[in-house]
Amino acid sequence: MPRITVAVEYQDGREETLTVGRPADLIAFADEFGKMAPEMGPGLMREAAWLAHRSLRTTEPFESWVESLEDLNVVSPESEEVEPDPTPPQPVAEAAAPETTVGPGPDEWPRERAGRRIVATLTGSSSLA
Repeated sequence: MPRITVAVEYQDGREETLTVGRPADLIAFADEFGKMAPEMGPGLMREAAWLAHRSLRTTEPFESWVESLEDLNVVSPESEEVEPDPTPPQPVAEAAAPETTVGPGPDEWPRERAGRRIVATLTGSSSLA
């Protein structure tokens, strides 16, 4: 399910950031707008405001709630800035050589064993595995 982060700023200076993603909110959004999530375009602000209003579960009617807003932004994960890690990268130790096993190679495996003889494999290959 998509998670949408909406930053809301009210005219009285209050600010809140909420993440919308409850299944009930997204189902109601799909019923109202006929799609899974707000998309870039002319309806983005109304759709994001509708989702924010529903997820806040406010009793104030949608139209009057929207009038009380100063700003509303949809924050996508791609647009969030990630601070770089201040620690310098550590050199990577060279990997140890893989251990070799001593034993017969694939051509040296015995084709006959006590009490039975291998005629063919299910895959038709000469592998015994």
